[in-house]
Amino acid sequence: MKNKKQVIDLDKISKQLGVPMEEVTLPDGKKMAHPNWGKEHFYKAMELLAPYRKEPDTVLLVTNSPGPWITMGIMNGMKPLTVNYLYPRPDGVELEMTRLKRGTQKNNYDVVFEIVEKGDKLFINMTSDRPDATNVGHHTFETKNLPDVMIPQIPTGKDVFIHAKGMYCVMVCITLNNL
Repeated sequence: MKNKKQVIDLDKISKQLGVPMEEVTLPDGKKMAHPNWGKEHFYKAMELLAPYRKEPDTVLLVTNSPGPWITMGIMNGMKPLTVNYLYPRPDGVELEMTRLKRGTQKNNYDVVFEIVEKGDKLFINMTSDRPDATNVGHHTFETKNLPDVMIPQIPTGKDVFIHAKGMYCVMVCITLNNL
């Protein structure tokens, strides 16, 4: 039984690895400093996390992510360990990255998918917020609804590209469901 929990704070790992900071402009026009992770930082982070593999009963909790691709990569790279997401920070909501049902439903908790096929490529565009989210200044998706979101059936045998806007935790869960 998994009972021990260990937080993986990606802000702290960014600082430990010396990941350079860059200024980014948010949709509402505000500016913030953001760690600019590269492939080399990701590999070094995985080396730092290697000792956790010796503790299979520990639930790892990833938080303070500078980007969904980093969170998804770490969660996938730490398999078969259980890795959940603390969103959006260490005192946030613990989200289990569950398997989502496939199909369609009228009310999909404001999560919208568009699938575009171009030859041997498949593009999945996903938004987890209502269109007015930028105007109201915060995400409109409620994390408690994540396990009930349905993702579309996706044709196999194609290269898949995912583009997402909205909450990182929704993007990460949906991406993990398409690996």
